[in-house]
Amino acid sequence: MHRELGGTSFAELGLPEGLGRDAELEALRDSIDWGPFERLLRDVYNSREGRKAYPPIVMLKINILQQWYGGASDPAIERALGRDPTFRRFVGLGLNDGQPDHSTIRGAGRIFYLPGVGRLHAGGERAAGARGRAARRDP
Repeated sequence: MHRELGGTSFAELGLPEGLGRDAELEALRDSIDWGPFERLLRDVYNSREGRKAYPPIVMLKINILQQWYGGASDPAIERALGRDPTFRRFVGLGLNDGQPDHSTIRGAGRIFYLPGVGRLHAGGERAAGARGRAARRDP
């Protein structure tokens, strides 16, 4: 079972227009068709027992952010998710949602080795390059 994520919180509704937003990152997120990734990853980490896992698409997006931002370490991307609402929005975490810790992020890196994910990721990378996302900042 996966966690339910991404609901808008009252805190987010009260933010001034544009605060915590990155138009470029949001445009990039919206330019990628995530449907094929979601279908491919639907059953990954989907056990009925134990703690609910983060949805695999969230973990994939976290790993993609790591690569886009110069191979940020797992602890660095964990900190970035904790302080940057634009990163949270990109991966599908609301302000009220928890976030995966660095060891969870590290374990989810195996997603890239699943059949078909690498090919789909290459398409996402092409979309990112086409939108000029080559200039990366530190998370």
